[in-house]
Amino acid sequence: MSNARLINTYFIIEVIDRGWEYHLTIPSDLKDIFDVDMMSTGIGEKHDVTELLEIVQNLFFNGELDLN
Repeated sequence: MSNARLINTYFIIEVIDRGWEYHLTIPSDLKDIFDVDMMSTGIGEKHDVTELLEIVQNLFFNGELDLN
């Protein structure tokens, strides 16, 4: 008999900060970023992956990012 289960779900999240626009591929547990596509440049230095992950986590925990 066969069986299957969902291992993980991925989201593509758009983040815009200081004019920088990123598309992030991130798992549903928000613990890592698998891919970053920079869509446009902005003011100042671009964010690294750790900073982008912190932005997404803070938005989620402050109720400003709904993943449903």
